[in-house]
Amino acid sequence: MADLLQADLGTQSRVEAVEQLEQMPARASKSKPVVIVLGRDSLLWLPRWRHVGLSAPVMVLLPPGSTGHERARCLDAGADECLNRPLDAQELRARLSVLSRRGRWKPGAVCRVHDLEVDFAARTVRRNGVPISLTPREFDLLRLLADRRGEVVSRAALRRHLYGDHVNNHSNVVDVYIRYLRSKIDEGFSLPLILTRRGEGYFLRADEE
Repeated sequence: MADLLQADLGTQSRVEAVEQLEQMPARASKSKPVVIVLGRDSLLWLPRWRHVGLSAPVMVLLPPGSTGHERARCLDAGADECLNRPLDAQELRARLSVLSRRGRWKPGAVCRVHDLEVDFAARTVRRNGVPISLTPREFDLLRLLADRRGEVVSRAALRRHLYGDHVNNHSNVVDVYIRYLRSKIDEGFSLPLILTRRGEGYFLRADEE
């Protein structure tokens, strides 16, 4: 797979293969990969790696004809992106570029909004000092809102962020996950942080509001 990726990405990118998957967290800690690319057969390792602190963005390459259910399983395991084979080199480069920007957060880079703290690198969330447990997909949704705090993000943009182009435009999946986030982040607090602008989308309250 490393040879195929190198061919698609060209000589300006460096692709490194890891044969012993159990060594991935230690190898990643040493080499600081911008993005990790896995085949579907390697997916079972991902929750373990996330549990021990692997924070690099992960893309999973799925077999041709893989369904939305397969994609959802990857995202729930901790993947940031999924692509079906055969790969389009231009799309691959574009999506890896997006993931690489996510991976630029350094340890200690924390977004603070009122009493909410989102640690992008460690993938942890606290409100008023209390840890909040989020699923990988809930965290990715919150991360996008935190990246663009104070800015309304449309349902369509949030849907693409979570699922790419694999979900029907009429799906209410974004509203469902916003409801999950609010139940964990806003419930029990007098100041709601995840807000709705009717007919436009959702946004995370900015510091000055």
